[in-house]
Amino acid sequence: MNWLQRNFVGLDDDLIEVEREQQTRAYILHIIKGILIPDKS
Repeated sequence: MNWLQRNFVGLDDDLIEVEREQQTRAYILHIIKGILIPDKS
């Protein structure tokens, strides 16, 4: 999850469509890992 946070911090206005899709996928993974499946250890 740290890798996602380091590499996909914010959404820039000048991104092409493919990059926006990559950012969206990274954000969805962040939501799944951080909210839906929290680390309980």
